[in-house]
Amino acid sequence: MTRRPCRDKRATAMDFTTSAIAFVKRLDGFVCEMSGLDRIWNVLFQDRMGKWRHLHVQQYKDSHYLTRVGDEAKSLEVVCGKRVRVAEDMGGAARSWDGEGLLDIDPDSPQEFADWIDGKHPKRTMGGHPWEIKRGGNTTHIDMAAMRPLPGVKQGFKVELRGESIGRMVETIRMLLAIQAAGMPISIAHPEGVRKRLLAQDTVGIVPAYASLHRANQRAWAAEDVFDVLHYADLGRFKRRIAPFVTWEPLPILRPRE
Repeated sequence: MTRRPCRDKRATAMDFTTSAIAFVKRLDGFVCEMSGLDRIWNVLFQDRMGKWRHLHVQQYKDSHYLTRVGDEAKSLEVVCGKRVRVAEDMGGAARSWDGEGLLDIDPDSPQEFADWIDGKHPKRTMGGHPWEIKRGGNTTHIDMAAMRPLPGVKQGFKVELRGESIGRMVETIRMLLAIQAAGMPISIAHPEGVRKRLLAQDTVGIVPAYASLHRANQRAWAAEDVFDVLHYADLGRFKRRIAPFVTWEPLPILRPRE
C-alpha cells in the first residue's frame, strides 16, 4: 500500500504566505483606481470549481488588504517581505486611524463620551476614522457610528451603519439585519437611497471622460441620492440600448467677464 505524501501545516502556511506576497507584487503591473492615497484593484477570477470570484484589494501605505466581495470571511493583510495575517477589525481599525482620541477617553464614563461626541472633550482630535469597522479607502470602508439623533440636540444618541460603496453595500445590509435580529437599535445612512439601489430604481451618474470618478457623486449630485458613477465609455456595447434612458444636463454657458 502506497502512502500519499503529506506536508506539515508550517510548510503549507509558508507556501500560502509566499503566494500571497507574490500576488500583491504582481498587482503593481496592472491599472488601479485611486481613493485618496490608497490604491484599489478589483480582481475577477475563476476558482478550481469554475465559479467566478471577486477579490477587492486595497493598498494603504505598505499593507495590502484582500477581501472577497460577498463573502463573510475576514480580510487578509499582506505586508510584502514581512507577514500575512488576518486583518484587524473594530478596535484595531480605530487604532490604526488614530480614532480622533476616542480610545483615550474613559470607556465607562457617559459624560466623557457625550463631551467627545459634542466636540468638547480635550482629547478630541481630528483626521481619523474613529468608527471604521471594516478597513477600506476613504470611500470604501464601513462605519458604525454613534451620533446625536438630530443637529443641535444634546440628548441621546443613535447608532448608524454607513457603507455606501457598491462593493460594501451587501456587507453593510447583512450587518444591519443581524443587529436588528439581535434586538439592538440600529439605523443605516440614506435609507431611501439604499432602498432604491436594492430595487434598481436609483440614478447612476455619468461623469465626463476627463474627470475622476473618485467622489464624483458627492461633487455633482450631493443632494440627489446618486451613489454610483461611471464614464460613458464604460457602457461599452450597451450604449445604444441605454442611451434613450439617459437624461443629459445642459452644459454651463461660458460668459465673458464684465
